Amino acid sequence: MIDLGGVDFVINISGIPRDELEAYSTRLLDDWEAYIGKTLSLSDYSLALDIEEGSIKGMARIGVGLSVLYIGIGNYGSFISGVKTIYGQISSATEFLSSRASAPFPSENKLKVKRNGGSLGQLKKLFIKVQRGKITADQAMVEAEKLFGEDAKSTPGFMGSLKDSINDTKLFGQQIPLPFPLVDFEQEVFVVEEPSKRQSVPRPPKPEAPISHQFRIEIWRESKNEKRKVRVMEL
Repeated sequence: MIDLGGVDFVINISGIPRDELEAYSTRLLDDWEAYIGKTLSLSDYSLALDIEEGSIKGMARIGVGLSVLYIGIGNYGSFISGVKTIYGQISSATEFLSSRASAPFPSENKLKVKRNGGSLGQLKKLFIKVQRGKITADQAMVEAEKLFGEDAKSTPGFMGSLKDSINDTKLFGQQIPLPFPLVDFEQEVFVVEEPSKRQSVPRPPKPEAPISHQFRIEIWRESKNEKRKVRVMEL
């Protein structure tokens, strides 16, 4: 299974009861899955979402078999065009999830987001390195074989098409437009609302909060046609 990418996020809010956290997690996955179903042009994929209570910490990933990815790439004419298109679809899906994750909470809660390009993002970077002349086509293929591991051996058609595409890649100095923007997919985004100005009022000290248990909700679907699985773990 290839890691297509995902997103990690932290929302500065705590004290959510276990049943509410579980309902929030399953609803979030349902919304994300519905969006991906309309956006991602792959016949099958896996989804995983982990939500941890404390501040809310989330980790979401999209996976796919290499053979399915190969077929999906082939639907867009050229290998580079297919990778670019699917990469954009994954980017859109991660942006949707991070936005949806914070929607139920007041805007003053800080949101921190880190997107992860996965193997598809690493593949994109290989093309850019070849175009910039930083590595040769042969070196790029060595890196690609390491990236896809045993899956590369089981899907020779994918690796053959990738090799042809990398060999046809033109150097950036020849003024050939890049198939990808010169921006790394993996980045951190901070969204912070400015606090409203008000007079400071002395407050009595807060009583010590009772010891509470933290939980992690793990929800995943190994295939889009398989039943969703849920596991609740006490930390």
